[in-house]
Amino acid sequence: MITLVVGIIEAKAGFSTGEKLLKFCTADKNGPQGVCSGYIIGVVDSHQTDKVIKGKDEYLNKHLGYRWCLHKKITQGEVMDPVIAWLKVNPKKRHFTATSLIGKALQESFNCDD
Repeated sequence: MITLVVGIIEAKAGFSTGEKLLKFCTADKNGPQGVCSGYIIGVVDSHQTDKVIKGKDEYLNKHLGYRWCLHKKITQGEVMDPVIAWLKVNPKKRHFTATSLIGKALQESFNCDD
């Protein structure tokens, strides 16, 4: 029997939390903001690669428990801004893994037409 667990995942040792990610994302522009963009874009790239490898029908299963659709000419800022905004307005969820919170924020911001 295989059980699939999806959704927001509690952060454990070795995982970055939403709280840590938000600190990087709101740091001084001369500071560690590259960590913020690199982390978020890394999650998006992984999602997009998964979508291409698995094909559209199987992709509809979801990545990380979340599904989002980005238009082809989306900019890095258009991806990052809603994630940062979501982290700011959801302080009680920031202890979860950054990866799962990015998925949640992007799903809410970039719905897919079924």
